[in-house]
Amino acid sequence: REKILEEEFGISRIEMKASMREVTNIQQARKLSYANRNSEKFAERAEALQRKVSKVLGLRKSQKKQLEKLLQEARDHSSTRNRETRSTHYDRPAELYSFSNSSTELSASMSL
Repeated sequence: REKILEEEFGISRIEMKASMREVTNIQQARKLSYANRNSEKFAERAEALQRKVSKVLGLRKSQKKQLEKLLQEARDHSSTRNRETRSTHYDRPAELYSFSNSSTELSASMSL
């Protein structure tokens, strides 16, 4: 097989070895996940028990309180950022503007 791949398709030995390594890695990962399928349930239950114990002991806040706290922090951050970055033409000094009055319209142009 290797000789056919090398001669007829121009695939080098290095490419073949890399491909074989990749296949081996995939097979090993598949075996590992198959072997761990039962321990996954145990791990999930252990995590659930840990969450319950930490909540009973008062080490963990309720999700509702955590969500409220995060939303409030986001609002505070957003309002602070808006105040710092908000810039309108009204914030600029009046000297930067020159006004010319025509018969029907008042136009403003900025002179920098």
